[in-house]
Amino acid sequence: MNEEELEWEVRPGGMLVQRRDDDSHHQHQNGGDGAVVPPIKINVSHGPAQYELSVPDHSTFGHVKKVLEKITGLQPRKQKLFFRGQEKDDSEHLHEAGVKDKAKILLMEEPASKEKKVEEVKQNVDISEASKEKKAEGVKQNADMSKASEEKKAEEMKQDVDISQARREQNADMSKAFEAVAGVREEVDKISERVAALEVVVNGGTKVADEEFIVSSELLMRQLLKLDTIEAEGEAKMQRKAEVRRVQKFQDTLDDLKVRNSYPVGNTTSVTTQWETFDSGVGSLNPPPPMPSSTTISQDWEQFD
Repeated sequence: MNEEELEWEVRPGGMLVQRRDDDSHHQHQNGGDGAVVPPIKINVSHGPAQYELSVPDHSTFGHVKKVLEKITGLQPRKQKLFFRGQEKDDSEHLHEAGVKDKAKILLMEEPASKEKKVEEVKQNVDISEASKEKKAEGVKQNADMSKASEEKKAEEMKQDVDISQARREQNADMSKAFEAVAGVREEVDKISERVAALEVVVNGGTKVADEEFIVSSELLMRQLLKLDTIEAEGEAKMQRKAEVRRVQKFQDTLDDLKVRNSYPVGNTTSVTTQWETFDSGVGSLNPPPPMPSSTTISQDWEQFD
């Protein structure tokens, strides 16, 4: 039988055996007596790995190498087989070397050839050249990065200067807004005294001329207009909003006093108030003491649904 025509298969458990076809049971010994010759099992050690092969006992060591190539991927020319401490030639048969069932064979890998060493030296030279080129490229890149870093720093310094200038301008604007809001607050404080004086008079039952409420409302409206023209951010903006709410609160008080003044309780005598004029043009009301009333007033209120 030609060994080149033999086919092999891996069976469960990792055993590599010769593939049997319909005529495989007709394998005979060389004597031609018609007896079937069973394959032998040999154990191959390759480093920590162990392989069990099932091959005919008349196979050559070269044939065993081909079988091992299918398992290890190691080419036959790179394999060295040892039996009983001696390396075996590819043409030597197993049974002639005394290999029997359960025999142990050692597989070692052929060391690198001279050609391979030369190739490795060449590769090392190429790697060295590539390393030099890479270093040169790295130096160039570092120089470019250093230049880019300097340009970036210059740009950042310019930005810092611009930001600093913008902050100074912003602080100046904020300071201006604070001053404007403070000026309005001072005027509103004077108007608040006027509203408080009106409240004392109305609560005392003295009727006040409607003109007094109109003037006070106009004064408050002027301050709202001033607040509306103030451009503010941050804390100045919050102070402006607080002052707007304060003006609106005084306006609500005036509206309430105006309604109550239309329906006075107690003394219905209309009085003329004397206003003390401030530098800002805002007056302060000093009401006269309430006059005793000898008139009893009855009011009929219209009932609404």
